[in-house]
Amino acid sequence: MLTPAMNTARLPAELVLGTAALNTLAPEEATKLIRSALSVGVGWVDSTTAEACAEPQIAAALPGMKGVRVATKITPIDDRDTGAVRRALIDGIYRSCARLRSDRLDALLLDDTRHLKSHAGVVWHTIKLLRDHGTLYDLGVCVREPNEALAALSDPDIRHIQIAFAPFDRRWRAPAVADALTERPWITVHARAATTPSRIDAARLANLARELGRENAIDLCLAYTRAMDWIGGVIVDVESQAELALTRTLFGRPVLNRDELAAVDKALADVPRIYRIA
Repeated sequence: MLTPAMNTARLPAELVLGTAALNTLAPEEATKLIRSALSVGVGWVDSTTAEACAEPQIAAALPGMKGVRVATKITPIDDRDTGAVRRALIDGIYRSCARLRSDRLDALLLDDTRHLKSHAGVVWHTIKLLRDHGTLYDLGVCVREPNEALAALSDPDIRHIQIAFAPFDRRWRAPAVADALTERPWITVHARAATTPSRIDAARLANLARELGRENAIDLCLAYTRAMDWIGGVIVDVESQAELALTRTLFGRPVLNRDELAAVDKALADVPRIYRIA
């Protein structure tokens, strides 16, 4: 039987502002929304080195805001030529610095664990050189499976992991994963759990949320995710002030306690262990 990793040693996971949806807004509206989030205590912003990103709006919102950090994901690397890959990496990272109006990125994350060893190691080697030169601070990687997380944790240069956390996916509750992350408190772990699982009937999930006194299924999913004591932040994409206010309200609610986690596991015992986020 799996032992839940409970939030007893620290505060529950904080809200990390996702910016993927901000490209639908006018630049000034996006900047205002980001500043609103930062003004109420959001300490991390999730971004990307892609050209179509919100980095200019993030930069416009940052002045006067202290203690805010930006986690930047590099765009997928497809070129087979190692020289071209190296040049593209360096160019993309410096362009990102320019858009953020900074001489250093707080955290740079590989989009895929394969890039830790791809292109004869050029990708990871180049990024570590830029870190050593002061252009990057923390290095990390996005993982989609627990086994990828465990593999990444074997690299001492990894200090930031973003996981695709499907609520109620019990693989992430396995002691091997939770213990490995709990034993490395210096590693920042952000979870992207954008929606409710597609393999669970919506009505069934709504009934379970109601039985546990949650507002709705989204509230239940967030409370479940934030009950993992090794997750430091949960990334939520917002595209309006109303969504931001609602999200903040949900993050102000308590996480699931041990008995509630057990009740959820029992109610969803027949759900496959492996599934995708909708």
